[in-house]
Amino acid sequence: MTPAAQADSPSSREVGEPVLRVRAAAKGFGHVQALDEVDLDLRAGEILGVVGANGSGKTTLLNAISGLITLDSGTVAIAGRDVTTLSPTRRAAAGLGRTFQAPRVFEDMSLYENLNIDQRNDLLPDAQRERWDRTSAQSLTHGQRRLAELYRVLMRAPSVLLLDEPAAGLSAGERDELGGVLAGLASTGVAVLLVEHDLALVWNVAHRVAVMDVGAVVRTGSPAELAGDQAIGALLGGSLDARR
Repeated sequence: MTPAAQADSPSSREVGEPVLRVRAAAKGFGHVQALDEVDLDLRAGEILGVVGANGSGKTTLLNAISGLITLDSGTVAIAGRDVTTLSPTRRAAAGLGRTFQAPRVFEDMSLYENLNIDQRNDLLPDAQRERWDRTSAQSLTHGQRRLAELYRVLMRAPSVLLLDEPAAGLSAGERDELGGVLAGLASTGVAVLLVEHDLALVWNVAHRVAVMDVGAVVRTGSPAELAGDQAIGALLGGSLDARR
């Protein structure tokens, strides 16, 4: 089954439950309004792609949701709990996971130590653990570092996963692997917010897509609904049909 087909069949047991709600989120930096009254909902078992040109507010939105920046106004809630004033650590404890544009690994540790950094899980078979314990993170390729960071976040079993351009620098094969991982996560009920410039990946795995421009969400819909919108295509740099 292809990643796209998997994404079309998320877990019927959990899909539809709201697990992340952003309301009227606003953030300014000097004269720049980075977030302009953003409303966003994310459901369990859903992959929501967030796309837009550079500077449209995508990463600022992730930073606001994860608590790395403080909103000027608006709210963020996880599983019905208002986390607007909570620290990133407390939001993580509430079920939020996050990766960043540049993969972060501890090069002086083994792959196994990187994945099990907080010793919350030790579920690997002994043979696999021993093999990964002999693998220095310093020797990992860029693509392997990205996947290692993703798997490390998943060791905490988040209910909401924020991904900031996870496909950047990946080979075609690694991108396909990533798409399969995301589709598989959605099928188990994890809610995925995917900020990504690779529109082919977004259009293949996302259930819905939110388009941002100048700090605002200007359109939200399924990939099929947005594919024929010439205005959205022009905003993102070309025909969306060619990227499906």
